[in-house]
Amino acid sequence: MRESVVPGFGDLAGLLGFLVHDPYLFISSSTVMTTALVAGLALLTLVSWRVPALRHALSRSGASLALVFAYFGLGSLALSTEILIRFHDAIPFETETQFVSGLGHLAIGATGAFIAGRLAAGRRPRWLLANAIALLYWALQLVILDPPWFAFQGQEQLVRTAAFALIATLAFGTAAVAWLTQAGRRDGLGG
Repeated sequence: MRESVVPGFGDLAGLLGFLVHDPYLFISSSTVMTTALVAGLALLTLVSWRVPALRHALSRSGASLALVFAYFGLGSLALSTEILIRFHDAIPFETETQFVSGLGHLAIGATGAFIAGRLAAGRRPRWLLANAIALLYWALQLVILDPPWFAFQGQEQLVRTAAFALIATLAFGTAAVAWLTQAGRRDGLGG
């Protein structure tokens, strides 16, 4: 007999019980904030068809939002993969739960990036500025909020250091590309 892939009431009740019992294995403050941002963006996008000023503001911020959401999804998946690889032998259930959570975060991030990217497509986005804004957003997130995932199995210092190093590297790369682009424009205009 074939098993149903549609979750039943018992499955949903079990998930709810799991979340209530140990929410930090699945949900963090950045998860709630980002999910709310995606839902709010979707709602504002629907409303913006009737409000041109809102549509304009959303299209101007679309590229930055797309990158914020993309970084959220990719970063969550990278961290959950690291947790799975590093700790699976010792605690398989918890690491698999974190990995599934990372996949869920990737889906939320991809949804937000898709919606925001569609908004940005209506104009010529300034991707370097958008990347700088997205990196600043995530640097502030890491300074202000302390994502519980980072402290999984006592690895907070390692993960925080790696996250800030990655943000710094991407910021440096953004600045380098901006500088090279500007230098190329100056050379092209002067010659």
